[in-house]
Amino acid sequence: VLGAEHPTVATSLNNLAALYRDQGDTAQALPLCERAISIAEKKLGDQHPHTEIYRKNYRLCREQWEQANAEPPSS
Repeated sequence: VLGAEHPTVATSLNNLAALYRDQGDTAQALPLCERAISIAEKKLGDQHPHTEIYRKNYRLCREQWEQANAEPPSS
């Protein structure tokens, strides 16, 4: 009903991404974060507080993904 680009959809995507991240499933979370950011930038603007929150969540997901997928140090 709201449409795929509605700001409320971005909020839902961000919340779902946070749930996946909390469960350790960053592979599922990252694309949702990216989509939420894209919608927010288009509909709310770069400086909107929600856009900034979505970017922060993306950074957290990305860091968690990188830690989980890092190569073990060579001995």
